[in-house]
Amino acid sequence: IVSAVIAIGLRFWFISAERRALRRAIKSVSHEVLYDLSVPDGMDGFIHIDCLVLTSNGLVVLDIRDIAGVIFGGAMMQEWVAMHKNRRDSFRNPLETLHDRVGSVRVHATAVPVKGYIVFTNRGRFEKGMPAETLMANELVSELGVADANDYPQAFDAAWRKFIDFKED
Repeated sequence: IVSAVIAIGLRFWFISAERRALRRAIKSVSHEVLYDLSVPDGMDGFIHIDCLVLTSNGLVVLDIRDIAGVIFGGAMMQEWVAMHKNRRDSFRNPLETLHDRVGSVRVHATAVPVKGYIVFTNRGRFEKGMPAETLMANELVSELGVADANDYPQAFDAAWRKFIDFKED
């Protein structure tokens, strides 16, 4: 029983360490960050954003996925698959909803560049190549660059304030 408790504890610590590493990476590439945001979608509804990041180059929507194992997916595939140990799990292509999320942010930030990525924690891996707009957590900094505190994007501030207001509502 003791070894089972230790194994479970180590598993949760490892998963938690992955999430902390991802949050550190997000913090390093951003001037400001909003998590778990509901944004009006322009059609009398709301769309959930896992993470919205203010960078020197614009706004970045991050759709965060914590999936363990080998992941197979592509832009044109309706279902993606994750293979882990003896399990095979399929899930809907996350790029479709990412595009909806990016579109909703663009509606409210018309003068600001907006892009988005599906970001997988490092518990997963793509052995057959990664689709565009998809990153592993350890690639986030190399893709977006480290934010320079002296380079705060004042031109994007008004748009960013709209999203802060969405978070507070």
